[in-house]
Amino acid sequence: MLRLPALSQPFDNDSGANAYHARLILRGEPLYSTHHPAHHLPGVYYTYTVAFLLLGDSTWSIKVLLIPWTILTAYIIYLYGKQLDRELTGYLASFFFILLTSHVFLKGHTAETELFANLPITAAIFLAVYLTINNAKNWLFTFVGVICAVAFLYKAVFLSPIIIVGIILIVDALLTKEKVDSWQISARRIFWTACGFVVPILIVLILFARIELLSRLLLVFTLGQGYTVDQASRVGIFQVIYLPFYVLAINNLAILILSIAGIVNLARRIRKKIYSDNPFIITAIALILPGCQVIEISIFSKT
Repeated sequence: MLRLPALSQPFDNDSGANAYHARLILRGEPLYSTHHPAHHLPGVYYTYTVAFLLLGDSTWSIKVLLIPWTILTAYIIYLYGKQLDRELTGYLASFFFILLTSHVFLKGHTAETELFANLPITAAIFLAVYLTINNAKNWLFTFVGVICAVAFLYKAVFLSPIIIVGIILIVDALLTKEKVDSWQISARRIFWTACGFVVPILIVLILFARIELLSRLLLVFTLGQGYTVDQASRVGIFQVIYLPFYVLAINNLAILILSIAGIVNLARRIRKKIYSDNPFIITAIALILPGCQVIEISIFSKT
């Protein structure tokens, strides 16, 4: 319901650019051929293309697709909260996520890349936590890597899921170090995660190589390096610290206060449970570490 008023609004600049490239793809002009999106990878453009194919060529199509997309992301966040504490925590976490990602100032009325990337970022970390806690077979971590690759293909800077997964597996080895093969198990899981991450990216590279556009695709990283350096030069250390809090405060001060209180309570519970509840600490780490992604998105959306 929170997204319904945005359905009739025209695209913002970035979403309009995404739609432009998707329409050219539908006309038979592959991405990076007659049109090049500079430092962006192909994920969001082909998501738009699929939306246009399924629902028609309109702003309404993309924003309608984003509704179930956001609901699925909110459901995964609910599962996080339930795993961490109890069902009520899950409901509150998912509600706050839906509320915040609908804010106009946080570009909730748009259909920008970050709103689509939320799903693979969240799903990859949750699946890693779930498989780790349930001591799943090592090869199943391949699916974690695949989802991390999807997040990366939306935007090259979205490497936080694969990094967080690695940290989770290392922490799990430390918490279970009394087991003889704990480090070997974590190493195998990291290996399978890496395999899952590499394979989809290789497939994309091969597909573009077959149509002789690989060099044009790889240009994304050259242009992206320059863009990242330019953006980073505009951001001081104090902005990195205060900007995410500022953006959240001017949108919903109550949620910011509740979030800080929740983090303090979480830290107190971690101190009590770190030696007795491995699943709790692994889930807590998986939730705290993505804060770096929030900082990253806040900085790059404001500069």
